[in-house]
Amino acid sequence: HSAYKCPLTVPDLHTFQLRTPSASSTAIPSVESFSYGGTKGPNDLLYRTLVGKTCDPKRLRKMALHLGDPEYSLSMFFEDACTTFPELELFTVVQNLATSSGLSGEVEYQRTIGALFAVYWLARLEIDGKEGFCYGCDRDWLSHTAAPAGEAKTLRTKRRAFHHDMKWVYFEKVFKDAIEDKVERLEAMLCLTAFHDIMKMPPLCPEVLDETGSYEGYAVGSIINDHDLALAYVLEFYPELLPSYMILPKASQELILFSQGKLHFNHGWFVQAEAPPGPMLSKFREALCHSSGADLAFYFLHWLTDLSGAEGRPLAGAEKFVLLFPRSVLLAFLWSIPFLQQLTTHTETEVFERYLVARYQEALPTEAMPIGQETVAILRLIVMAQDGCGSVLGAFYKLPSNMQGVLIEELARTGLPHQQYKFSPQFGGPAMFVYYGPALLQSCSREEEMEEALRFLAAVYYAARQLWPIADDAADSFVTLEAGWVKANAANIVSKKIDLNGQLIIVERRSANEGVVRGATGAVCNGLMTSNCAFRAVDVNTPWLMAMGANRSDFCVGD
Repeated sequence: HSAYKCPLTVPDLHTFQLRTPSASSTAIPSVESFSYGGTKGPNDLLYRTLVGKTCDPKRLRKMALHLGDPEYSLSMFFEDACTTFPELELFTVVQNLATSSGLSGEVEYQRTIGALFAVYWLARLEIDGKEGFCYGCDRDWLSHTAAPAGEAKTLRTKRRAFHHDMKWVYFEKVFKDAIEDKVERLEAMLCLTAFHDIMKMPPLCPEVLDETGSYEGYAVGSIINDHDLALAYVLEFYPELLPSYMILPKASQELILFSQGKLHFNHGWFVQAEAPPGPMLSKFREALCHSSGADLAFYFLHWLTDLSGAEGRPLAGAEKFVLLFPRSVLLAFLWSIPFLQQLTTHTETEVFERYLVARYQEALPTEAMPIGQETVAILRLIVMAQDGCGSVLGAFYKLPSNMQGVLIEELARTGLPHQQYKFSPQFGGPAMFVYYGPALLQSCSREEEMEEALRFLAAVYYAARQLWPIADDAADSFVTLEAGWVKANAANIVSKKIDLNGQLIIVERRSANEGVVRGATGAVCNGLMTSNCAFRAVDVNTPWLMAMGANRSDFCVGD
């Protein structure tokens, strides 16, 4: 290990941050002098900062091979990273400018180093990785073996609990599935982590050039401000601009490009059973058609390491997960990944139904799973409720039969024309889902509150169905009901303490595929009627008609 170099500075244990990259011998251009486009690619500043810079493939290979070596310290890894990845200098160029995340380039650099450290720790969980991930490191760059003594007691308790209670086998499986014991894939992960967030800095975002044509909805001449798509554009058409990407073999480049493409996937929807399989998984499955389960694991490993460093204090461990992220949610995310890998061989509905059954069996191991028309509705409600799942069964069976019926029908529509659940098949569409519906159920602490939450959810679905009637030819469509208002008022809704101050709760139709659930005054409702905007009142207490398809006239105009 004599070739390894120690860092030039010791860790700053006050801020838990590190020095920014040293200025190179080549003058770094002024950010004020940059221009988009030109003969050197889609961004002049990006070109001029990295022109002539190289990534040493031998040093990169050494980093990857020695991550599991007990003698390869964090300080050695940090020095190798600073020396190997010239893209880190980009954070110096825009060090004090706000990025698309609202943070400075300096903070984004710290977050990037934190993500690299997370790769280091996850690669050596059996050595000192668990301790580094949970506790961070000391002045000598050694992982703390316990929570730092100078920290607040509540934080030390959280760190100890994460270290002791975390199911580390989930992390191990994601890492193993993603890397497959192939050094090339580990090199790809290191390179991606180093340059993934550079496009959060607006002066580096590319202009779409004539020679490539429009890109993912961005017209020629426009600036790609979505940082993932901006990076994907450069990787796909101008890979020579990023030295750490250029040295990788083609298979590794394709793997990185896959991970940066828009997979149209909201992991939270899946984990919480928030949405039907159509809108949730169909585009995601389509994106996986030319990839493997290992590629998907690579995508998730990158998500994990990227979020691990999000607090921008790399020396303090993976604080985002250890201190701030609900552990039950993290476990659910990790637990769900093997099911998503099945999308390469099974339909969206099959994968989702398997996931729902497995989650039910894990959440309520002593409760027999209901088998009948209500099965899918109950499975989804159990998963949506998360830690409050124990009160769902009792609350559901206390509901009036018409409310049960609404939930049974609406929660079992797939949004896919030729796919139905094995349990509780439903036909026609559009399928609907309440965005933030899980937040309503998760606000419940007693069965009585869960019953009220289910009554409210059924009333929302019932009102929405009057605005989007069932049609046989709409089985492949879906409606998103944005319910931020419900999330904000969830605790008062389930406790029946909400003060509407003369307002109605309405479902408003915004388009063929979008609606919103919100409070509205009489004046607002009158304005909607004047504008011929369709809406329905959410009515929890008045008995409904028994048939879903019957007409109602209250507070509704238009189609």
